[in-house]
Amino acid sequence: MFKKNIPCLPNIDLRSLFLLSVLFVSAACSQEVPFTDLSNAVVIEKPAVRIGETSLETANKDLETKPIESVYGSKLMDQRDIDAFPLRVDRDSQYYRFSGTYTESLTSDHLIIRTSVNVWEAGEYNFYGYLADDNGQVFLESDAKFTAVSGDNRVEMRFDLRQMKTHGVNGAFTLKGVNLFYDGHFAAEKYGDLYTTQSYNLDGVQPVPALFTGKNFSDRGIDTNGNGLFEKIELNVEIELAKAGTYTIKAMAGYAWGEVTKQLSAGKNIVPITLDLHGVVAARDRNPLVLKILSAYDDQGNLIAESLPRYVLQTQGFDRFEKPVVYIDETSFTDYLVDIDGKQGADFIGLDVDVVTQTAGEYMITYEVQDQEGHFLTQEEHYLVLEAGKRRLYLSIPADPFFQKRADGHYLIRFFTVFDENYLSVDSLQSFIYETQAYRYTDFQPFESIRDPQSLGAGSSITTGAAIQNGEVFVWGFRGSAQQGNGKLTVPAHHTRPPK
Repeated sequence: MFKKNIPCLPNIDLRSLFLLSVLFVSAACSQEVPFTDLSNAVVIEKPAVRIGETSLETANKDLETKPIESVYGSKLMDQRDIDAFPLRVDRDSQYYRFSGTYTESLTSDHLIIRTSVNVWEAGEYNFYGYLADDNGQVFLESDAKFTAVSGDNRVEMRFDLRQMKTHGVNGAFTLKGVNLFYDGHFAAEKYGDLYTTQSYNLDGVQPVPALFTGKNFSDRGIDTNGNGLFEKIELNVEIELAKAGTYTIKAMAGYAWGEVTKQLSAGKNIVPITLDLHGVVAARDRNPLVLKILSAYDDQGNLIAESLPRYVLQTQGFDRFEKPVVYIDETSFTDYLVDIDGKQGADFIGLDVDVVTQTAGEYMITYEVQDQEGHFLTQEEHYLVLEAGKRRLYLSIPADPFFQKRADGHYLIRFFTVFDENYLSVDSLQSFIYETQAYRYTDFQPFESIRDPQSLGAGSSITTGAAIQNGEVFVWGFRGSAQQGNGKLTVPAHHTRPPK
């Protein structure tokens, strides 16, 4: 949202800046788009207010008018936005122009700074304001969503006193910047020492219960089995609390997430959160891990703080994360036609894929086949004995569903999942879709499937299928390690493979 690397303009005092803005507005009035003359507007000064000890009823009643229909909010800014905040820039146009005049008032929970903006086109707008403390540090952002008319519009920047109290500085506050967005797109901006409020004492204001400071992030990978791969990441975040208590802190960095519940003290706390990486591996998410959401809850489960920090974790690299006991290489799928009798039409689609097995054993593979429109065609199951190491699996999909449903085009392989002998999922491509090459249903010959195929015998893999065709019974399967391609078919087979 902020402009970066903006060259500083010469130092100009506030009165000179105001006169320049008046001249600039006057010059713009000669354009074909008319604007309201705001040069007679004045800044109204107010008596000092000690919040929490002095009645607020006398503060700026002369400024209270019926507000435009708006939605207001304010938030404490993250350090990343504070560091990128421009020193001075003035960028508007003949279509959008700031008045350059401001007034302020106080309610029981907000400091309100008002100004005007002139727009050429009516519509939905966002008006942002940025407040700095008495030391010049920008810390608070306001956001007003409003429906503007063509011409002059009054806007209000409402800054939450609790958030100001949490920041912890008394004194005068300075409006350091405003910018305008129309229908989600940048329209105009102005930065500098735009307006300084009177001095405020916030001692009587209750601060927000919790605040993520946006500072002191750190992280490290956790390798529990000593193989050099990380199963988890320990992430440290800093949170400031108004009082001691039991809190739950949750964090999400893409598909990596974690939470911790613990007793924390009043003030600043460094909280370690363990992020689980299984979701990252399951989703095959090779993007950099970025901390996107932090949230804090009290002991009643109420959300008391939330932040969007955009912290890039130091622990990166999909190849450095622990994989499951059977890991499916989703980049290795290939498909081709299989004809087992050499006669008219293919009997199967061959589907090959690489897997890496850490623990040898018996496994089941399931997946769903859809047509190119996403309609269900069939669901397949394969029972295999896998040895440790990397192996290529040779699977087969019977042709009957494609022929019977007249399904032309590319077929979609979805929900490819490996189960162990206890029927527990060890790896699954839930978000991955493999698209085969294009086929026509006439590429296949129909057959009647035999239900409940039987095992080939003790110590062998289970048959992958059986069929009746032209009065003949065909049974196929692999004895031994089918995934290595060295099994023995019970009938001659002709494989039509794509060129390597």
